[in-house]
Amino acid sequence: MIADILTQDDLTWVDVVNPTSEDAAELERRFHFHHLALENVTHKHQRPKLDEYPGYSYVVLYAIRPHSDHRHASTSELQFFWGRTVLVTIHPQPFPEVDDLINRARDGALPPIVDAANRHLETADIVYRILDGVVDGYFPAVDALAEWTDDIEEQMFAGQRRPQTLQTIFALRKGLINVRKVVAPGREVINGMLRHDQALFDDVYYPYFQDVYDHTVRVIDSLDTYRDLLGTALDTYVSIVSNDVNQTVKTMTAVTAILMVDALIPAIYGMNFKYIPELEWPLGYPYSLFLMVAATLLLTLIFRRIRWL
Repeated sequence: MIADILTQDDLTWVDVVNPTSEDAAELERRFHFHHLALENVTHKHQRPKLDEYPGYSYVVLYAIRPHSDHRHASTSELQFFWGRTVLVTIHPQPFPEVDDLINRARDGALPPIVDAANRHLETADIVYRILDGVVDGYFPAVDALAEWTDDIEEQMFAGQRRPQTLQTIFALRKGLINVRKVVAPGREVINGMLRHDQALFDDVYYPYFQDVYDHTVRVIDSLDTYRDLLGTALDTYVSIVSNDVNQTVKTMTAVTAILMVDALIPAIYGMNFKYIPELEWPLGYPYSLFLMVAATLLLTLIFRRIRWL
């Protein structure tokens, strides 16, 4: 539905939440947007992109929302039509960055970012603030991913490994890759805005949009770093588990060898032969027990020296 329509000087800002086909038809009637772009309005999960049309552009971007309780990050889609005097923002659910700007614009507390004393508010001012808010929201998400990665590494090396640790690493790595899938194309969207042939904003805005682009590059570099760290953590975890299995096999082998020697002594004395050394010796039974204890202690000492026990 069309939630807000703000007009200020020559600027018109329309905000649409959870758009319907009727909303798309209303936008086509009022602003004559291309029907191909309007088809995307009612279809969620569009790929981040920048489509150029005569006099305006159609943009799709995503914000990242980290959820610490479940250790994952979700995405929030934002579409908008951007012209010189018209801005139409579209999102399937409440979008805090847009809602905050709408409230500030309604209260008259949203000045131009360039030469506020001599310029009127333009669509470029609002678009920059939206992009800046979305991209700034990437950094807390990256920090959360970094914290979750550090927690997993601490668990692995602190002996707190659990059966679901491997599943947690896979889930976190998958979530990180999904985040990168929306952030990396978003960088190209902002890069496209910087091309002068777009003519959507004056040159005075160029450094501001360039700054947003630089932030996206930093975020992607950080995501690549933590993706590599999670890959290394996965390999390390598999190596640690394999080493634990090897150690367990060594321990079981050592215990088996000790028990085999202990079983060998009574097995010899249990042979059904009439003439066996020490068969009728009064101290034969204590002597056999002594041999078993001595053999057990000797083998235990040997296996401890080679770290099998």
